Amino acid sequence: MENKKKRIIISALISLIIFVALTIAVIQQNSTMNSIDLSIQQKVSTIRTSSGISFFQTLTTILNPETLIAILALMGFYFYYKKKNKLAGFLILGAGLSFIIKELLSLLIQRTRPIPYFIDAISFSFPSGHAIGATVFFLILFFILRPKIKSKLSRTLILMISIIIFLLASFARIYLNVHWFSDVLASIFLGTFVICLSWLIVTRNKYSSLN
Repeated sequence: MENKKKRIIISALISLIIFVALTIAVIQQNSTMNSIDLSIQQKVSTIRTSSGISFFQTLTTILNPETLIAILALMGFYFYYKKKNKLAGFLILGAGLSFIIKELLSLLIQRTRPIPYFIDAISFSFPSGHAIGATVFFLILFFILRPKIKSKLSRTLILMISIIIFLLASFARIYLNVHWFSDVLASIFLGTFVICLSWLIVTRNKYSSLN
């Protein structure tokens, strides 16, 4: 339990440091970061097709952050009803923190989206709600399922599938040109930090766990 806690603390700190560094680079309009964003935007434009746009439009609609956060909130209330208060707290805290932080940063930074974009987008570019939502959603599912799966291979497989799905959802936002690369990268680290922090808060007692 203590080793797991140390790993999560380290993951939280690394994620927070990288997120803060990327956020500062965005706010200061760092020339290196801007060059990377523009370079990736140009490279992605060379592989963009009508069928690819249709696929990623569908994927990004399915993985809508408001829907994912609502699902997590409902799951949280379900676990609360079943007297699994730590699981309930973990889900609701993770979903709530990710939503609040995303909205606050969006209003404070007000970064303009790249143009032209290939799906409706009305809010600001930084951070990416889809990237945060998918990261939070699938990491929470992994945290919940992991203790119930005895096979190390199966746990690794579920983790890899979770990572692939939220990375694919994040790439979709770059492919559809509604976010810069730095928006999405920062959002993945923010989502990871939020989940690690939520876990640490809920399991703060020495012998505590989610189950």
